[in-house]
Amino acid sequence: GRRPRTTLVRSGALGDTILLLPAVELLRRAAPDVKLTLMGSAWARQVARLMSSPWTAASFGAAELAPLFVPGTEMPLPAALAEADLVVVYTSERETPFVSNVRRLRSGAGTLTWPDRPPAGVHAAAHLAGALTQGPPSLEELPVPHLRPPPVSGHRRHAALAELVRRPPESSLVVVHPGGGGDRKCWPAGRWAEFAAAIAGSDATVVMLRGPADETQCEAVLERLAASACPRPPVAELESLEDVAALMSLADVYVGNDSGPSHLAAALGVPTLAVFGPTDPGSWRPLGVDVEVVRGPAGEAGGRWPSVAEVLGAARRPLARA
Repeated sequence: GRRPRTTLVRSGALGDTILLLPAVELLRRAAPDVKLTLMGSAWARQVARLMSSPWTAASFGAAELAPLFVPGTEMPLPAALAEADLVVVYTSERETPFVSNVRRLRSGAGTLTWPDRPPAGVHAAAHLAGALTQGPPSLEELPVPHLRPPPVSGHRRHAALAELVRRPPESSLVVVHPGGGGDRKCWPAGRWAEFAAAIAGSDATVVMLRGPADETQCEAVLERLAASACPRPPVAELESLEDVAALMSLADVYVGNDSGPSHLAAALGVPTLAVFGPTDPGSWRPLGVDVEVVRGPAGEAGGRWPSVAEVLGAARRPLARA
């Protein structure tokens, strides 16, 4: 006599949150009237604002949940956990105090734990969807993640975005994000600088996206550009995910590392070029309608990073279509 309720517990960064979108779409196809809650990080609420059918966002780090991480707690469960017909906990460990408490306090109601990282050879989005299907679906069966950017014309930061992307007529817009996820997953700063200088000289305007955790990588790229007497590109330091999505929606191509913004650009339908090195694109590549991954040969020292020429060639393909 009421709508079915499902709660997914998945804490993680922006990319981890977006990788859940195919699982959510499969769930809604099976149960169109499901009331869905994502108990996750702060990204859960921000991503919801870009979804056509948003989930209800709850914070996995909320102070009121702290007793659930203590063995044997008797605290009342929050509604998102107590009233759900199914709770799926994505976790690196099958038995933790949180999992044990949730299972015990739900008194036998459906509670499933699922590994939060995929096995070798399985894409992360398919693996996460496997918790809700009969095993992980193939990539061909997996719905493409889809997010909607806010309309730029009515956006509260329209004037600031217009200033950022000011460019000559017929010039394409390339949004680059050299940061994300620590140095290990970032294409070397020298190559980023060489790429930005080269692509800006081919009838394209470059805008650099910089988030709160990208200071080191982005400054390294800007320093190398300055040392080679190349013009400094505009740097976008935007306040919210909606701001970032609005900027990305204007791009003719987005170029980034194996990072959350690359997953965001792909889910927005922006032509996306993801630069991979040590991480496996078979498991972590962004999914979208127009995505290309560039990765160097197996013998590349430092993690299979592609050359500047390879990334330039891949970036120019969507620009030729623009």
